[in-house]
Amino acid sequence: MSVISVAKQSMGDSGDYSLNESNRNNPVLRNTNWVFHVLFDTSATEADDAITASDIPSVGDNHPSRSYTRCKSISAVRDGKNACLWLVNVKWGSTTEGMTGTWDEHLEIDGVEFTQDAYFAFDATDGTTEIAVANSAGQAFDPTLTKTFYDSEIKINFCSRSVPVDAISACLGGINSDTVSFTVLGVAMSYAAKTLKLVAAPYQTVYENGDNYWKIAYTIRYRADTWVDKVIDQGYATIDSDTGDLKIIKDADGNPLNAPAKLDGSGQQLDSGGDPVYLQFQVPPLVDLMSCLDVISGIG
Repeated sequence: MSVISVAKQSMGDSGDYSLNESNRNNPVLRNTNWVFHVLFDTSATEADDAITASDIPSVGDNHPSRSYTRCKSISAVRDGKNACLWLVNVKWGSTTEGMTGTWDEHLEIDGVEFTQDAYFAFDATDGTTEIAVANSAGQAFDPTLTKTFYDSEIKINFCSRSVPVDAISACLGGINSDTVSFTVLGVAMSYAAKTLKLVAAPYQTVYENGDNYWKIAYTIRYRADTWVDKVIDQGYATIDSDTGDLKIIKDADGNPLNAPAKLDGSGQQLDSGGDPVYLQFQVPPLVDLMSCLDVISGIG
């Protein structure tokens, strides 16, 4: 028994991205198959004879031209028309061994809606002027109207040799203190201060092909009108300018109000027809969100 020829089938080498969903965004980490035609001078051969023929890679061999790619498996089947011919399938796959920094970065942006009480709305006449949600007497509705907001949810997944534990601990639940800007695949993105909140950042160990590393996932919520809450200034009492004590607001008949009155932002009752005052409250702390993003190689 002897080998007459070993020929690699010409089938391109573009890679089969469907084999590994997590490698879609990284051209270095991709799987591909080679097929060799091994022709013997006799049909009295076995699959192992074809697999061990010259020029056939062995499992574990590095790819001749691609970094971080190794031979994962080899199989052989006899040709259906020629009993002396074997088709040897060589499957290459990605390996993480030797990688540094971060890799396999993936960005996804989706929308999330939520509903809360609406304290102000836009005048239906012109569609742009902000007005308080109140009745014609300036009193708040009970229950008030609600408003649906649409946040963007930014998901960033990546792999790394280490985890920025300190940065994650400092930023989780916080909002960006400064503008956050980065570029992904040539697309520049920029977010103003106080519009981003890191709401989740789980990380887990991965053991694959003899290699250990981390998978990290950030979930960041973007709110265009910032994470600062705006609440109309209203209540049932004012501040006595002489004593500093609270004074119950009463109606024309001297009875306590049934609905809160609008206040002027200084603890006094708002003049009739005056523009409503909104108090702003920043509940989440300000954080350096870029300290979490700067560790990702694929985000510039």
